[in-house]
Amino acid sequence: MTTSLHQFTNGLDFSRLQKAKNHGGKVIAQCPACAAAGADKSGEHLVIFEEGQGKWGCIAFPGDKQHRREIAALVGASDTARGPLPILPLRKVVRPEPRTLQLPELRFPTLGELIRLTELRGLFVFAGLERAARAGMLHCATMRDAGESVETWVLTDSARRSAQARRLDGKPWHINGSTPKAKTLPGSQAAWPIGAADIGSRPFVALCEGGPDTLCAWTLAWWHGRSAEIAPVCMTGAGNGIHPDALHSFEGRGIWTFPHHDAAGERAQARWTAELIGAGASWVKPFDVTPHKDLNEFLTAVGAQLDDVT
Repeated sequence: MTTSLHQFTNGLDFSRLQKAKNHGGKVIAQCPACAAAGADKSGEHLVIFEEGQGKWGCIAFPGDKQHRREIAALVGASDTARGPLPILPLRKVVRPEPRTLQLPELRFPTLGELIRLTELRGLFVFAGLERAARAGMLHCATMRDAGESVETWVLTDSARRSAQARRLDGKPWHINGSTPKAKTLPGSQAAWPIGAADIGSRPFVALCEGGPDTLCAWTLAWWHGRSAEIAPVCMTGAGNGIHPDALHSFEGRGIWTFPHHDAAGERAQARWTAELIGAGASWVKPFDVTPHKDLNEFLTAVGAQLDDVT
């Protein structure tokens, strides 16, 4: 689909945009203001709604009027604009029938397992993990790994569309010559955000990258007395977008995001923010874990400070 410039009424000259593409009813492109500062190399910060004809903004600087002026100055429409930019056509997505999630026999964690997991993740209290278990997200199970029985902790939700398991002894799995820390169970839809099905009426969401950070979000919510308000949700990998079937669950919510503090996490932050804003989230804010890599390291450091005080 080639779109003529005069069809757009939002003041942007599409011929000047870089890395423009259609995605879920929106046009996503490299933010020229971010690019001028050496950022947004992946080309995901500028989002233009209604297939390029609606409101637009940079997800890295939401509400920043000066940043918006810089974008307009760099790619604003003018009489001297160059020719139209070919926008990638929207493709009809043919979704295969969902596979059946293959789960081991799940059980409610014992007190000993909760304490063991608390120590494994370097947390200072197990009450948040108990909340996760009572909410139906955290389970334990006996599974097979390289011919031996191992005890594991498993994250899934009531939708049963994705599940990820880790060993309770902290050791990696042994899968076809590789040694990953986490095992996504057969039949999982990797893009499904675990916990999205059980947000319920809670007005806030903590969207985390990985199981350990999700457990930390449960711990933080309990520590601040906000378990009834905050729903921790797990994205099992930074490379995954949010499954389209789950996006409606985030509508009207305030969302803190907890991607890892690395290049993959930066890309995930940009992508998830665009998807969540497009889904109607009230606001999306990254949680700053600097100077740590992730929320687990951040919370472990907090726990160490508490130990020093006591």
